[in-house]
Order: sequence, then structure tokens, then C-alpha cells
Amino acid sequence: MSRRSRPFGVSDERAAVVVLASWGVFTVVELLLALRPTLALVLTVLETAAIPAFSFAVLALAKSELAVPEGDGKPRFRTHWVRSYGLHALLLLLISGSLAGQYQVIHAAFDGQLDPHSLSASYRSYCVATFVLVVIGLVGSPQRLARLVAMVADQPARLMAGTFGLAVLVGTLLLALPLSLNRFQDASLLDALFTSVSAVCVTGLTVYNVADTYSTFGQAVILALMQGGGLGIMVLTTFFAILGGRRLQTRRAKAMAELLDVDSLSQLKRSLFAIVVFTLAVELLGAVALYLAFDQHPHVAAEVDLVWAAVFHAVSAFCNAGFTNLQDGMIPFGGSWSVMPVLMLLITAGGLGFPVALELAGRAGRFVRRQRQTRLSLHSRVVLVTSGLLLASGTGLFFVLEYDGAMQGMSLGDRILAALFQSVTCRTAGFSTIDFGAAQPAMLLVACGLMFVGASPGSAGGGIKTTTVAVLYATLRAELLRKNKAELGDRSIGNHTVRRAVAVGFMALAILATVSFLLLWSQEQPATQLVFEAVSAMSTAGLSTGITADLTWFGKITICVAMFMGRIGPLTLALVVANRTSRARHRLVEERIAIG
Repeated sequence: MSRRSRPFGVSDERAAVVVLASWGVFTVVELLLALRPTLALVLTVLETAAIPAFSFAVLALAKSELAVPEGDGKPRFRTHWVRSYGLHALLLLLISGSLAGQYQVIHAAFDGQLDPHSLSASYRSYCVATFVLVVIGLVGSPQRLARLVAMVADQPARLMAGTFGLAVLVGTLLLALPLSLNRFQDASLLDALFTSVSAVCVTGLTVYNVADTYSTFGQAVILALMQGGGLGIMVLTTFFAILGGRRLQTRRAKAMAELLDVDSLSQLKRSLFAIVVFTLAVELLGAVALYLAFDQHPHVAAEVDLVWAAVFHAVSAFCNAGFTNLQDGMIPFGGSWSVMPVLMLLITAGGLGFPVALELAGRAGRFVRRQRQTRLSLHSRVVLVTSGLLLASGTGLFFVLEYDGAMQGMSLGDRILAALFQSVTCRTAGFSTIDFGAAQPAMLLVACGLMFVGASPGSAGGGIKTTTVAVLYATLRAELLRKNKAELGDRSIGNHTVRRAVAVGFMALAILATVSFLLLWSQEQPATQLVFEAVSAMSTAGLSTGITADLTWFGKITICVAMFMGRIGPLTLALVVANRTSRARHRLVEERIAIG
């Protein structure tokens, strides 16, 4: 076999094996030994010196593989070099950042202000991250990664999961950098992964206090991850693709049209621009309102810059993320009639869903121009009615159940405001003005129900969505009344919509049951609090009874998976169903099965 017909040459293989084995030896020594500054510095310098060899090996493998002729005899090098070497450049950037983290930890150990033993976990986290990136570069090779990217981009569901996963990876490495942290001993790769997943999935669960742990740069990374995860990475990438003049693939355009409920490409473009403009406009107005509200509370200015606090909380509230960069969070504002209403409006605007928000904005514009109003769509009516019922019932139950409990000592007005705010924030926002750890089990059950339902389709929130619950209710009512079709708002509901609602609800219950089982099996906290944590993670609500930081590594990984599945699971399933429908060539004979 000639060299040009092989995927890569023997010399290229040997170079890759030597680099990988050498780096593996460095990593094993670093993991087995506690952090000794001198030895760690020597090993890190050797790893830095090995970067050119790593780069040469990866590029040699890629060039050999790309030079293999295609069917027409032309090499693939020119058609794929941008994608392959772009991925290699990204890997080099991430490896450089991880090595920079190692140097920063070593410098802190040499400085003598911190105990080297307290820095061991941080140093090992960076070492593992560096080695994993090296393995990806050598074993995967840029061309294989490029093919993986092409395969992911071919399916809308894979594209959504892949973009969220890539954002989580980049966010993890950025949040683990010393530049992102106030204290080196907090540089744990697992905790950085947890925070990154929570931010991308707009959940709000954290292991550390954001204000204490993360620097302004780290908080900016969290804000960017919240914005990308809340607005939708798919929406953002499609928006910038259209802005750059690129044509959309048919499957991607169809998936976005299904997501945004539009019928044509021109309408899709208008909706995307409207969504981005609407989001930025609402967040800007919210930031201005929060700045004026925070200015009335002197302790905010003493902790953080008012402008930064206002922008951070405006994005966090609209994206239903629930992150706060204040020391005590939202608890000091429980009775603030200037801060709480602004947050509730931002949470509600972000949770209604972009289709409903744009339709309401259009009606407001026609009202200003004194034009004739059209009837709201069934989707918008269902969202508004269901959201209103959940808000009213949640407020009433919070007020009654926790009147002398978690809200004890508050005035009547503050209790009403606290009950209203908790009813709003339980729908996936994650902010809290009361201690859920002190709430009674009945209240935690109500909160679990609100979190499980969540926000509305096309929004930044999670849960199974208000429309899913409405369709399931209509299906149950139709069955009890022996009707052939489920009905909502003087309209019948199609069978495909009913099947999709059942599938989303069943999948959410399956995820919740699995996560709850794993937490109950592996953790030592009370069962009620563990189930509450599972529901909060799966629905991306971000509320906690205070046990998040006490979870073991297995519990944290389980919560990460729950947050990721909760953010993309139901929506991804809907897109898969929408894009893989097939016509049956024949019908099977029906047979009765006893039910109930």
C-alpha cells in the first residue's frame, strides 16, 4: 500500500504515540504526587515545551489524511483545511489556557500565602483538562473532529445538543482559569463544569457563591453563557449566519421555523431579527430600571458596581437563569417594591416565549396606531391563561402555607409580595427571597409542581411547558367526556400535538425518576431535599434547599446531566419528531388492550 493511499504515515503515527505517551507520563506523575512547587514547575515547563511537537503531530496527521484523493482524484485538503485547522487552533487556545492555569497555581504555591495542599485539587484539575485536550487532538485528529462537526450539523437535534455541549466545554475551561477566580483554591474543574452547565442551561444552581468566588471576568463569562443559553445558541448562530449573508440549510431552516412557528424563510428572518432586538431592548430597559432600584439600597453599591449589578441581573432575570452577583442574593430585597416588580416583569417576559411576546408586541403596536385588532392565536391564549392560573394558584398556596413559616416576621404587604415573587420565580427563574431549606414539605411539593410545569415554548425557561400541561388536561377532559378530539379555546387539538405532549411529559418524568433515584442512592441528605434538587435541575429552575455544595462528585455530575437534559430534552424530542415523520406504507390490524 502506497503512502498516499494510507490514512497517515507510520512516522506520523509514531510521533503522535510518543507525544501522547510523554504527556500521559507527565500527567500521571502530577496526579500521583501532591503539589510540590518545584517539581510541578518542571513538569509544566516540559508540557509547554511539548506543545510544538503536539502541534506538528496533529497537523501531520491531518495533512496526510486530507491529502487522500477523493473519487474524482482531487485531494480534500483545500476543501477542508479551514475547518480542520480552525479546530486545531481552538484546541491550542484551550490547552494554552489550561497551562496558564497550572502556572498561576504554581506561582501561588511559591508565593507562600496559601498552603500548597489546598491548591492540589486546582492543580490536578488543570492537569487533567490539559491531558484530555491533548488526547482529543491526537486521537481524534482535526479531520475526524471536522467530520463529527459536519455530522452534528446535519441534524437539528444533534446541532442543538452539540452547540450547547460546546458552549459548556468552553465555559468550563474559562471558568476554571485563575483569571475567573478570586481564590486559587476554588479552581476545581468539576465545580467549573457545574457552573458552566448551570449557566448555559439557565438553571442557577451553584456550588459556590458567585460574588465571593468569581472575579469580574468570571462573572462576565457566566453572563455570556446565560445570554447564549437563554436566547438560544441555535437562534444566535442562525441570526449571525443570516446577518453574514450565508444561506441556511433546508433542515436547519425547517427546524427553526418549527421552533418559532413561522411558515416561510422570509418570515423566519424577520422573526429572528425581532427576537434579538426584543431581547436586547427588554434587557436594556430592565437594566436601567434595576439600576434605579438598586440605587435605593446602599449595600449594593458597597458590594459591586451598580451598572454591572443591573446588567447582570437584567440578563439573568430575562433568561430565567437565577444567577446573582450579590453577596446575599435576593433575600435582602424581599420587601422591596422597587426591585421585585422589575425582576418579576423580566422573568415573565422571558418565560412567555418569543412567539407570544412578539404577538403581544404586534398588538400593542396596532393599538398605538389605532388599527383593528385581530384575535390572539390559540397558542398565545393557552400560554396566557395557563400562566395566569399557575401564577394565581402558586401565590395563594405560598401565602397560606408559609404565612407563619418561611415568611414569618414579614408585614402583610411583604408577605403578599414574597408569595407573588416565589410563584413567579418557581417557574424556572431560580431567584429566591425566602429560605427554601426552612419551608415545610407541603410547600416544597407545590414548588416542585410549578417547577415541573415551567415556562412556555420558545422561551428561556425549562420544564415541560405550559402548553404541554394544557394539552394533557384537554386530553384528559376529552376522555372523561367521551369526546373524539381534545379541545382548547373553542378549537380541536390534532392527534400529533397530543402525542407530542404525551411524549414530552413521559420523557420528563423518566428523567426526573432516574435523577431522583441516583441522588437518593448516592447521597446522604434528606430524601425531600434531594427530590427537590432533582426537580429543580431537570426543570432548570435553580432553586435549592441549600444542599448543592454538599453533593458528592457523583451527585454533581448527576445534577449536571439533569440540567443538560432538562434544557434540551423536550425541545430536542419535539424537533426529532417533527423532522423524522414517515408515512406508513400499510396499516396494521387494530386490537383492544385493557386500560385502567
